[in-house]
Amino acid sequence: MSQFDVFLSYKSQDHNWVESLKESLQLRGVRVWLDKDEIRPGDKFVRALENGLETSRAVALVVTPESLSSGWVEDEYSRAVSLSNQGQLQLIPVLLRDAKLPGFLSNRQSVDFRDDSTFEQNVDRLVWAGITGKRVIWYPVYGRYESDRWKRLFSIAKQEGIEFQRGADIHRSEWFLKPIINDQSKRLVLVFDIFEERPAERDIWRNKVQDYVDTIINYRNLTKDKPNEIVFLLYQQRNSWQRVKEVKELEPQQVSRLKSYFTIHQDIPDDKEFARQLREIWIRIQRDLMVAEVRGGAG
Repeated sequence: MSQFDVFLSYKSQDHNWVESLKESLQLRGVRVWLDKDEIRPGDKFVRALENGLETSRAVALVVTPESLSSGWVEDEYSRAVSLSNQGQLQLIPVLLRDAKLPGFLSNRQSVDFRDDSTFEQNVDRLVWAGITGKRVIWYPVYGRYESDRWKRLFSIAKQEGIEFQRGADIHRSEWFLKPIINDQSKRLVLVFDIFEERPAERDIWRNKVQDYVDTIINYRNLTKDKPNEIVFLLYQQRNSWQRVKEVKELEPQQVSRLKSYFTIHQDIPDDKEFARQLREIWIRIQRDLMVAEVRGGAG
């Protein structure tokens, strides 16, 4: 198992930007090798760099005109290419400023950071599927199809670079989820509205709250403590736990567990605030996904 998830290779003049990138990656649970942190006084510089590359899962090459003409960075590039060609290292060009990519980088999928306004979304892309080699699948499990509340979530999530698959109810979703769970190139985020938009006034509900709770617990037990451990997000109204009568039928332990899950509220009135909270939750979800990978030995 690798000691680090990514080795950051860059020109020293871009250190401040690279520090910001490092911090954003670490918020997502990524283990970062950065020379300023890992090379101690007295260490042999070249050997320390070599060790950093050999103990990393991937290397992100920060591409600028200056980095491409730097002797030290060129040496890091050459060693990274060698390890990548041996299948030991994922090589990811990170475009910071306009520069013509050399041949050994031009045929590799890059992450474009030249637009500062999409920095966070690009960090997501760098991690998924760049560093990890895995894609995160967001799958909604719901009772009310095509409702305005779900459409709102899908729309705002898309702005944050989150793409939902078309979901299904708790019964049919099992058919679609099994191959995803068994696919080692994918990680799964399951989004549930266990209250089906209650306490809205309606006479008929597709499923009981207990049905949703049982489904979540079953999926939780299926992948718990494994590299493909599922992460859950509850999507519900702010006062659902207090106002939905069926909650009284649940075991207190179940309620306590569910209340600890990531939750975003349907009734946040402002779209910008909704997007801000979703972005914050998405970063925390990534941390949980990365922790599971490291704990399970996927890194």
